[in-house]
Amino acid sequence: MKSVLVINDHSSASSYAAKLALAIAQKVKANLILLNVDIPVRILPVIEYEPAPESVYEDCRDSTEAPLIEQLRSQNQSRQSFFPDITVIDIPQFSDGEITQLLSKQEVWLVLKGIPGEDDFPSQSADTIQAILRKARCPLMMVPESSDIKGFEQIAYTADLRYCKLHVIRFLKELAATYEANLLIAHIPMSGLPDMKHNETLSIFNDTISTHIRYEKLFFDHITERNLDKVFDVLTCGMNTDLLAVVNHPFHFEEIVNQYKKYKLPSHITIPLIVFPV
Repeated sequence: MKSVLVINDHSSASSYAAKLALAIAQKVKANLILLNVDIPVRILPVIEYEPAPESVYEDCRDSTEAPLIEQLRSQNQSRQSFFPDITVIDIPQFSDGEITQLLSKQEVWLVLKGIPGEDDFPSQSADTIQAILRKARCPLMMVPESSDIKGFEQIAYTADLRYCKLHVIRFLKELAATYEANLLIAHIPMSGLPDMKHNETLSIFNDTISTHIRYEKLFFDHITERNLDKVFDVLTCGMNTDLLAVVNHPFHFEEIVNQYKKYKLPSHITIPLIVFPV
């Protein structure tokens, strides 16, 4: 049975991402895996005049973890038609091989990672995201801490239609259908390439996409704006998009994150960003 996995690094961003992950798991009828990483270390006090223990360090759960588990279990008892199994896995430090093995063994369909605020973005978060993007065959949903999304009504996949991925649209269609959400394919020309005429992009959409992806709420838009900041502002604010989708390649994902801090979402993107492997 497929699973939704959320990475818990014991931050407030992880807490929100975990709750969204459970809501998605309930919708798509998947189990939930809470993967604990970067488990905090506490120094145990040494009592005077008594022998110190062999190690004055011990792995311990952050005080927020138990409430998070309890909140997830409570949320899982809400009025839903499906109640996912919730599994907790501890991997304080993991290798690329362990990631690949875990995602395959647990049949992970989607990974979620909470993205902390701009002033609180540890290097470990970037390393975790990079490892997932490099090894995972499933998409990674980056969830900004400032996001308050509880469901999806409008999903937008941005791509140059000349390089549009049908498997990405099929995945998004499956997700959109569970929420009865609109699915927008937004054509944005690749940087350095001339744009196509509107009738050309519409022809590609009709001939190669809509004929293969049957979904009554599938829509298309030809965006001529080249400034991605303006594009995403229009998509999120003007078109009420609540989930953006991109593929992990030099455009448009790397254009988004590399102009800021690596794997840190810019402040104007306040909705989840789902990134698909190449």
